[in-house]
Amino acid sequence: MGRREEVLDAAITVVARGGIRGLTHRAVDLQSAVPAGTTSNYFRTRADLTTATFGRLAELIEATISSVDAAPVSDIEGLIQALGFSMKMTLGPGITVAGAAAVMFTEAAIDPSLHASVVATNELWCGAMERLLRRAGITDDVERRARWLLSYANGLVVDQMAMNEMHFDPVAAMRAAIMGFGHPGDG
Repeated sequence: MGRREEVLDAAITVVARGGIRGLTHRAVDLQSAVPAGTTSNYFRTRADLTTATFGRLAELIEATISSVDAAPVSDIEGLIQALGFSMKMTLGPGITVAGAAAVMFTEAAIDPSLHASVVATNELWCGAMERLLRRAGITDDVERRARWLLSYANGLVVDQMAMNEMHFDPVAAMRAAIMGFGHPGDG
């Protein structure tokens, strides 16, 4: 990984910890332990820094999506386990990326320049969810179910980042969501 990616990864940490308003060149220099001015050498304006940070965040999310999409799912139980494991990893080692993603999605609601990136990321997730559902044997109304499942999972992640419940079981949470799929036509 090059210095530019290190700076952007530090910027993602800054966003996850302090929100978009905390994203400054100085804060990123401090987070990445580089000499003062390094971040501004790569990204001249705050807008450049924000755009590049969310671009790097999208790359990291795409890697996560690829990993989830590659899960060996062949039935409902495999789907539950794969999505539960993914959520566990998101709330563990992936918590910084998840926190920054939550900020990005929230910020996209008020900053139209981020809208396209959020939509593209969401579409990638939905595509992966659709493929997982089909591999698990769910064939009815897959697109809608994938979107609902993604929204449910995103909501759970944000909820758990805020609540930090010690006994949260992501597998049980995904089981509760997916087992409700047995009733086509509901909702």
